[in-house]
Formats: sequence, structure tokens, C-alpha cells
Amino acid sequence: MDIDESYPDQVEFRNALRDLEIRMRECPHHKRALEEALSSLRYTYLKALLPLLRRRRMLRDRENDLRKRREATFPKSIEEYRKISDREVQLRVARFLMADSLEQEKMMDKFGWAYRGVDPLRAAYKSNAEFNAEIQELLKDIQASDPRKRNVKVKLYDLPPLPYATFSPVS
Repeated sequence: MDIDESYPDQVEFRNALRDLEIRMRECPHHKRALEEALSSLRYTYLKALLPLLRRRRMLRDRENDLRKRREATFPKSIEEYRKISDREVQLRVARFLMADSLEQEKMMDKFGWAYRGVDPLRAAYKSNAEFNAEIQELLKDIQASDPRKRNVKVKLYDLPPLPYATFSPVS
């Protein structure tokens, strides 16, 4: 509390307030009342928080189950693949189709895809050139590349090249 030291009434009041605070902290009756009030407040807070935590855990578990089910489904046709609204799932399927057989086996184990469920779209990918190009274009768009390795040709001047003359060696 900011007070003006030149006013003795304010200084006296501040000192009396400090003394009262010290006496109340030392008094067992007031100390017990304060602890009971804090304990009651904590209990009420935790009692209100517990159902919210249960609900959050239930919703998180439900969301994880839905995500796992969504990851486990593999499109059986090109039309089903194009109807996938989640871009991440679409990219995962595209990466699978572009991968070699060993990598495909790893992805099948990781995402729980069955061989019978994967085979129709894999066959369509191999036989349909348009779908094959679509998948390659999709993955090419997201592929990160080093800009220093790009084949960028910058034309600085529109001047014709200078003619070079050959000189005889100086002896």
C-alpha cells in the first residue's frame, strides 16, 4: 500500500493493519478457518473439474478411434479415392501407390490395410495412365526440393553474344 510518509495518520493506520494481519495469522482459530475455507474451495473446484476431465478423455478417445478407423479404410476404386475429403489421407494413399513393394508392405502393417483391400486400387493405378499421372502430379506438388538444385535459367540481358577473336601467341 502506497502511503505518504508525511501524514502520521496514514503511517499509524498502515502499522495497525500490519499488526492485525500478523495477529490473525498467528491466531489458531483464524488460521483454521482460513485453511477450511481454502480446502472447501479446492474441493468444490476439483468436484466441478472431474466430470469435465472425464468428458475430455472420452472425446479424445472417441476422436482417436475415429482417426484409426479412417486410417484403416483404403479406397477400392479411383472414384472412392477422389471422394476422400481429408487431404492427409489422400496423400497417404498416393504415397502408398508410388512406393516400392517393401515400403508398401510397411505401410500396410502400419495403417492396418489388408492386401485384398489394397489390391483393386493398386491394379487401377498400374493400368490407368491418367490416374497414374494424377497421383504423380499430386505428390510432385507437395514434394520439398532444394531450390539450389532447381534448373533455373535466368536471362540477364537481351544482348547478342559478343564475338570473340583469337589471338596468336606472343613470343
